[in-house]
Amino acid sequence: MNSAIQSPEPGLRVVASDGRLLGLVERVENGTLCLARDSTADGRGHDIPLDWIAHIEPGVVHLDRVSTEEATLGALGTPRGLREGLKRALPWLLGAFVAIMLLATLLAL
Repeated sequence: MNSAIQSPEPGLRVVASDGRLLGLVERVENGTLCLARDSTADGRGHDIPLDWIAHIEPGVVHLDRVSTEEATLGALGTPRGLREGLKRALPWLLGAFVAIMLLATLLAL
């Protein structure tokens, strides 16, 4: 994002360079534009890097990418719901791994 561009505000529409509406801004966090889940075509929240912003007009954030690039390259990033689910599952998976390793060690004795 050009440093001269103001920060996007919640509720602004996010539009690809081909004019396709991608969703609405929920918040800006950690260098990404977070789209509201209920505003996207797939019903998931997505994070878009701020440096993809071409310009901001009143009520609209324009990206420098076309919508087909977003879909083809997975450019909208990992859906937030999936990422949050993985964060919750990781401690359980690590615990299961440790338990299996301990069991394998005991059986080897």
